[in-house]
Amino acid sequence: MHLLKNAVLIGQVNNINNGDIDYRYRHFNHEVEREGPLNMRSNELEVLVNWGDTDKAGIVYYPNFFKWFDIAGHQFFRSCDLAPAKLEEQRGIIIPLLDVQCTFEKALLYDDLISIHTNVEEINRKTIKLKHKVYRDGERVAHGYEVRGWVQQSSDQIKAVIIPEDVKSILSENIHTKTDKNRPRFNA
Repeated sequence: MHLLKNAVLIGQVNNINNGDIDYRYRHFNHEVEREGPLNMRSNELEVLVNWGDTDKAGIVYYPNFFKWFDIAGHQFFRSCDLAPAKLEEQRGIIIPLLDVQCTFEKALLYDDLISIHTNVEEINRKTIKLKHKVYRDGERVAHGYEVRGWVQQSSDQIKAVIIPEDVKSILSENIHTKTDKNRPRFNA
């Protein structure tokens, strides 16, 4: 994927064949298609499938994908210096999960090493949508998303607030990070 300069997002179309979204941009008075959002931050995380992640049939039990999405989402925010603990401490902001979806394409087994690719798909006034793609040996095995709220927490209430411009700017940067391969790959 390459960066399109002077382009404006004019729409998106769901691709029925693979669940991805095809983005349409207007660029120098003509439309172009591009995979994935323009200029959005992404992160990659490797996870080793544990014995406890599998069911009696020996395949990964489906709720684990949602656990991995949550881990990948938190790691994504850490990778762009917006760690959830730091947001809460410094800004009084929490990022609760509001919606999640996963499409399962291939079975995963004990000891599989998976790579979860997370990118910002949408930044709205008070929510952030992260797209997750799960790969094993370069083959996509699942994909989905999570929507997180930008919520201010005080001692007596929580309420969704507008995402500040500095955060939108960070999330919109065309930067791809990969979690250190030397970190433990086991998951909780």
